Amino acid sequence: MPETNETKEWTVMFYLASDNPLAPGTVSHLKALKNAGYHPEANVLAQFDPHTVNMPVHIFDVNRMEKLKFPHKVNIGFGGNDSYVRNLVADKLWDKEINEEIRAALEKWHLDYEAPILSKKMSAEQNPRNSLEQFLEFCRDEYPARHYMLFLLGHGLAVGTDLFLLDEHGAETNGDSSPRSLKLTELGEVLDTFNSRLNKGGQLELIGFHNCSMSGAEVALQLKGKANYMLAAQGPAYVGSWPYQQILIRLFNDLNSVKPFSEDDLDSPDLADRLKKGSDPMSVYLRDRLNGNTELLNDHRAANRPERKLVHALVDAFKGILVDPSLYEKERFKQVELSAETRQLLDRYQQTYSRDEHHENGFSEDTKRLNRLLLVNAYRQEIPRVHVKKLLVSIFYYCLYNSFDFQLAGYSCDLTLCDLTQVGALQRPTATLVSRLIEGLESAETTKDPLIRDLLVLAHWEAQSFYGEKYTDLYDFCFRLRARCMEAKPSSQETRELVEEIGNACYEVMKVLKRGTEENDNGVIVRSEFCGPDSQYAHGLSVFFPWSEPIGDRLWDDQYSDFEFSKTNWPAFLKKYFDKTMRAPQEQQADDLDTHPVELTFDSHLLELLQQITTKTFNDDGQLKGGAKDPLGKGGAKDPVGSDCECGSIKNYPRISVRRFSSSRSRPVLYLAQSFNRFFSALR
Repeated sequence: MPETNETKEWTVMFYLASDNPLAPGTVSHLKALKNAGYHPEANVLAQFDPHTVNMPVHIFDVNRMEKLKFPHKVNIGFGGNDSYVRNLVADKLWDKEINEEIRAALEKWHLDYEAPILSKKMSAEQNPRNSLEQFLEFCRDEYPARHYMLFLLGHGLAVGTDLFLLDEHGAETNGDSSPRSLKLTELGEVLDTFNSRLNKGGQLELIGFHNCSMSGAEVALQLKGKANYMLAAQGPAYVGSWPYQQILIRLFNDLNSVKPFSEDDLDSPDLADRLKKGSDPMSVYLRDRLNGNTELLNDHRAANRPERKLVHALVDAFKGILVDPSLYEKERFKQVELSAETRQLLDRYQQTYSRDEHHENGFSEDTKRLNRLLLVNAYRQEIPRVHVKKLLVSIFYYCLYNSFDFQLAGYSCDLTLCDLTQVGALQRPTATLVSRLIEGLESAETTKDPLIRDLLVLAHWEAQSFYGEKYTDLYDFCFRLRARCMEAKPSSQETRELVEEIGNACYEVMKVLKRGTEENDNGVIVRSEFCGPDSQYAHGLSVFFPWSEPIGDRLWDDQYSDFEFSKTNWPAFLKKYFDKTMRAPQEQQADDLDTHPVELTFDSHLLELLQQITTKTFNDDGQLKGGAKDPLGKGGAKDPVGSDCECGSIKNYPRISVRRFSSSRSRPVLYLAQSFNRFFSALR
């Protein structure tokens, strides 16, 4: 029997954070994982936390019993004629005691198998950080692979709320006031720990956020260097919208491919370098198959991408090798570390076939598969078993096309595949834009010309927004702001120059965030599309951009400045924007038609004093820091993202109706003293 901790090609991890009302719908995703079938070179692990009280956390090694019965068989989707309904009970991983009972039962079937044993903590309620961290550690240690994918399903909104991976029964630890959700910075730390202990050459290729509003610039920059790609939506993500069965089937089919190698597969400096210098039997054999093109290989410069002519010659050579009956001679693979799947196929063919038989019977698909496996085993670091980017683009389109039908229920959505290895290119142009925007808001006050402030507000108003106006598509905001800058007619040379600089800075951000296409997808946004009119202006990454300053908000007050994205100085811009676009208090407005002929009495002075006391109580600017989220004091629905909407308003009103104080701490005291004097004068 194969060892469970043998290094496979892929480990796909599904963390279903469903200890909340999402749980019933999540079960359908577990069934989809089961029905996808299995491949001997792919581990599929799923953690499911039920919402029901006292139900343990379940971890599944999907289709493990089927793999035990047929250890090297490929069974993709169980075949079109197989109508058997499968469940996951036998796939569940248990504690030591039950594991021993399973092992004893399997002995009767002559199956020698020792399953990984879960710690008691992993089956118990934990806060999301510890739970995710231990699940990833378990997958890494017990199911090692060369490539990993992680799918997170649960509540989202890592930027701006305390809902990400919400666990309604998460255990409180460390005195954290919000232990039931995961902070964005904590997610980065968990992934850092996971990556730091991977086997040499192991890669976390994709983080799939099956969560609402996770495709943000803040998220992407926070995860830079922690995975290669990110799949997420700026707006809502619905349970059932990602077809996990088709995603796994695509991976299994790619692993099982008998297709000829393409230019993308062989366009590698490492492969050309090794073939040029290598003295191992395989490299010598391959050089001999170049059919007079060895000069192209000799002209190759180390560490450079191979010339197109050389790549074409390699593709032609590898096509011929796939049907070469001499490829699997033992001598050629003495120095090659073969996977269990390849070793079994090789042994079988060496025992069963002779070259004459192959010439007589022709090459079967299995033989081509063996030859392909032998080549990718011999050049494991140089030739990908699966072309990762093509696979992820396919997954993107599977999720997008599966979401189309949600429009029939009136729901719109969007989806983005982001290259996290390229996202660092966004920081500098965004920082430049932020600098120009702050300068523009300040100039509106010094020049008494509100043009730039008004351009900003109008562009913000027009741009694609998400989740109750909390997030704005960064590309679309720049697109609308640049368009308005080009149409503007500044009244002074100073303003004209600044407007032009803002427009140019917008264009530089847009260039970084342009949509990827099949012909050119090497930028930050590999793919970005939408379904439905509500998301039609989505281009890939949003930014936290509410209309007014969040009040009493833990993320804004304590966490946002810790994000990598904050190095662009975006928080400083937001503070300036909130301040410069806020409407003046009612008392400061010059409205000759609207007067308040209130008699100066004891009661009126008392009310004014009460308002001034609130300004002293909360902050120096006279802005209240909060209050009940519900005017009636209700707590809202049990599900924090349920029917009780707490959507942001596009109105940036002050929290008081009288003049705001300056930033000086002495002003509130002085103003209060004046109010007390007026109050006692009224008593007399």
